[in-house]
Amino acid sequence: MWREAWRTLLNVVDDDDEVLQRRELTRRLGAISRDHARRAPLLAAVVGIELRDNDLTKSFDAKLRKTSLESLLVDILRARAATGPIAIVLEDCHWIDPLSRDLLEELVLACSSLPVLFVLAYRPAAEPGGGLGLERTPYFHELSLGELDAGDAHLVLQAKLEQLFGQAVKTAPELIEFVIERAQGNPFYLEELVNYIHGQGVDPADPAAFRRLDIPDTLLRLVQSRIDMLAEAPRTALKVASVVGRTFETPFVHGVYPDLGSVDEVHARFELAREADLVRVDRLEDRSWLFRHVVARDVAYDSLPFAMRAILHDRVGAYLESGGPQAVERNLDLLAYHYWLGDDQAKKREFAVRAGIAAQARYANDAAADYFQRVLPLVPDDERAGVLRRLGKVLELRGGWADAEATYREAIELSLSVADDAEQARAHADLAESLRKQGRFEDSRQQLALASEIFTRIDDDAGLGLVLHLQGTLASQQGQYDAARTAYELSLQIRERLGERALAAC
Repeated sequence: MWREAWRTLLNVVDDDDEVLQRRELTRRLGAISRDHARRAPLLAAVVGIELRDNDLTKSFDAKLRKTSLESLLVDILRARAATGPIAIVLEDCHWIDPLSRDLLEELVLACSSLPVLFVLAYRPAAEPGGGLGLERTPYFHELSLGELDAGDAHLVLQAKLEQLFGQAVKTAPELIEFVIERAQGNPFYLEELVNYIHGQGVDPADPAAFRRLDIPDTLLRLVQSRIDMLAEAPRTALKVASVVGRTFETPFVHGVYPDLGSVDEVHARFELAREADLVRVDRLEDRSWLFRHVVARDVAYDSLPFAMRAILHDRVGAYLESGGPQAVERNLDLLAYHYWLGDDQAKKREFAVRAGIAAQARYANDAAADYFQRVLPLVPDDERAGVLRRLGKVLELRGGWADAEATYREAIELSLSVADDAEQARAHADLAESLRKQGRFEDSRQQLALASEIFTRIDDDAGLGLVLHLQGTLASQQGQYDAARTAYELSLQIRERLGERALAAC
């Protein structure tokens, strides 16, 4: 949703050479200020370019990365708006993820005094503003698109008839009445009815010809019948594309399902689907397509047997992975989505956990919690405690203290049952930190003592260094500064001796 908008605003060059892209992006940011150029690595996920952290951004924790990225994008938009008015159009906002919603709110508020127009398209919702939380922002105005009245429906119908049958088309009044009545104000349904009639070779001037047709009685059946009218090859290509998503590229679909033929042959199949008005060109340079309506994509997808859907989702995941480590890191959410709907249980677990960890690092706490909670039943007992610990930390950040405590205690019991002493000790340490943040100092001290005893028994100096650091923080918060200093110094000695390995205990 956002990536294309930001690449356009930043004028990121469409070049296969990512080195050139990085240099150009940094140069453009430097034109705003030196500080903006130093924060350029934060834009990696936004514009889809690999940007390694520098000394500044490397030190940012998840929360600071999120707030700093939002601030950077606001500054970029302000600088761009200074050169002239901007309109940013975002479609399908009912599917917006929590991080993007937070960013959208920040940008809308920051731009209330700038020549910037945000146009958001979303499905109707019970709450004003589609439930995006923007209805109280300055200059907010919602346009509800209801059913077409008879006059507007007639205009849409006439335009569609002229498109398909020519400007001089003559239409029987009976056909006009039938189409408008059946469509019930739904413009997509109306257009699909005309597409169907045209596809059947009916003369619109013949008042009886269309009545001889067995016209499907619902929109979904109508779209399905139009897909079925395609030859087998373009129909199969369309179904494979529906698994990829509402937008898709010819080379990508070919990579997922080479049985469709060469890249050029696959492209020709989509040209036929375009001629049938089921897809539209998205970007010519990428051979990218867009399902004309989400209903068309859903119908094509639902027509696939469950077993075939799972196979195709696994193939999409495998093809994404074939792009190499960088492509995998950029597409963790997509990989998690496709493998989750596939049959490969190992991949399903792996990428749900990895996507959860990535979401946690982005401070996308709701997404991270969802990933971890969904994958937990699939994780083996000897690995589940680590996932529970991560879930507990996310629940803390969301303010779910009781749920976080229960999750840590579950991790303790589980690691005890599988005799994983190190994981048990870390869960005690995590629980201690959670209790400290709630002001339950004595409970926290007891948990740290248990963690320290286990780490000492198993000779885990890295874990012991972590516990000493946490004990120092607990003592400092209670005003016991001498004890805090001693604990910090002992922790520092261990960490200096172990180097970076000490950080692995965190």
